[in-house]
Amino acid sequence: MDSIGTLHRLNCPFRVEALIDIPPDITEGKPYFVNAVKMSLDLKDIFIIQDKGYYIWGFLILLE
Repeated sequence: MDSIGTLHRLNCPFRVEALIDIPPDITEGKPYFVNAVKMSLDLKDIFIIQDKGYYIWGFLILLE
């Protein structure tokens, strides 16, 4: 949902911006492309970026 409550369907790849540094590959403030969205074994959403999985809470989705 965006800031006014509208739900958007996203198709991969889509752009995100890193909210935190995740060494060694992710730098805060830089944009990245999400190639897939998966779920971890503990049922948490994961973004696949550059063939590696990252929890979604470290990123801001960029709607264009």
